[in-house]
Amino acid sequence: MDKEKLDGIRKDIFLIGILAGLFVSSFFNYLLFHSLVGIYSITIAFAVFMIAWNSRKYNEGSYIIFIGIAYLFIGFLDLMHLFAFKDFTVFTQKHFAGQFWVAARGMESLTLLIAFNFNKRLKKRINYEMVFSIYFTVTLIICTSILNFNTFPLCCIEGAGYTPFKLWFEAVIVLMLLAAWFAIDKNRREVGEKAYPFFVWAIVFTLLSELSFLIDAGNQGLLNLAGQFMKLSSFYMIYKVAIDLGIRKPHDAFFRELKQNENSLKDVALIDLETGLFNNQAYQRIKGKLWILFKKCRTTVGIALLSISDIEKLELEYGKKKSLKILDELVEIIMDVISEDHFFFRIDTNTFLILFGEDEERMKNYAETIRLSFVSEVKSKYGIESNLYYGISERDSLLTYNLDSLYESANENLSRKKLRYVIQEME
Repeated sequence: MDKEKLDGIRKDIFLIGILAGLFVSSFFNYLLFHSLVGIYSITIAFAVFMIAWNSRKYNEGSYIIFIGIAYLFIGFLDLMHLFAFKDFTVFTQKHFAGQFWVAARGMESLTLLIAFNFNKRLKKRINYEMVFSIYFTVTLIICTSILNFNTFPLCCIEGAGYTPFKLWFEAVIVLMLLAAWFAIDKNRREVGEKAYPFFVWAIVFTLLSELSFLIDAGNQGLLNLAGQFMKLSSFYMIYKVAIDLGIRKPHDAFFRELKQNENSLKDVALIDLETGLFNNQAYQRIKGKLWILFKKCRTTVGIALLSISDIEKLELEYGKKKSLKILDELVEIIMDVISEDHFFFRIDTNTFLILFGEDEERMKNYAETIRLSFVSEVKSKYGIESNLYYGISERDSLLTYNLDSLYESANENLSRKKLRYVIQEME
């Protein structure tokens, strides 16, 4: 069993152990159970903020920074809810707990709604200090309206149950969460394929948590127990996204820096003028740095080499202008298919290199998708029968000393594909 799978099993056992311990504690003392779940979720919320805030250099304009700032204050409101819970002696008023809970869930659902409905605006440079100040001010107003001025509407009356405000506000929270879900699905590509399922599950767990508490109506039964676990799971899903975007992808920053410095790179002839891609000289210059980044951030690294069949013949038959259009077509397809955390170079006239941090099966899926799209587009737009070869090589990043051996292996696979094609043509 490889190290990555073994680490994954250990983490799963650790998490199961924590959940089992929390579940057992609920049978002995509900206050202890409620406090432990609250402490874990608050710790996760603060961790999301710390990761997001400290990774803002690498995630400039990312929604995760916005969400991370919000979760600091959501966690604080949950902390106030924990202190205000009955049987605690921090506050004398019992109704404070329900008010802080509603305020925290409202801030959480509104944050997710804003983050994914205005994702494109967030991609522009935003003032994080201003966002922090806004959330600080809103949190201060909520706390003072509950603790000092008693202007925040009551959510629960002892002996009478939930107030109309609580029920209507919960309905608004559910609608905001559903709208956020719709926005995430609509902007799935911008959100990212890895982050998408975690955000969906975070919303699902929050929805189920709210419904559990509403139906249970404060009776501290099994539904209440399930609701506490759902809320903890929701926070953990957000934490998983923060870890992925804030820690595991620092090489994204390197890629953005390369793109931002594109004009200066042109001055030293590192850009292919026909396609606008980095050329072989650029690849040779930065492959060492790329290799260091992949060793730190990925357990696997792979190279895919792509080559258009009979490109010289196409140029002779249809002219230089049309052959360049076909090259542009390939570049556009690759840009559409691969994500931003992969690196893309034009090595020579008819060889394109993609550097992946994926396993071989996923790389083959990418390459085959590109090939099929290219063949279809060239035929439909230009009426030309053409094909695309690809050679792939993938290895464990810790067991590989440099990218050159990977390149040679991928090039050998590409040559075999070309030879196989020639033999088929001769037959």
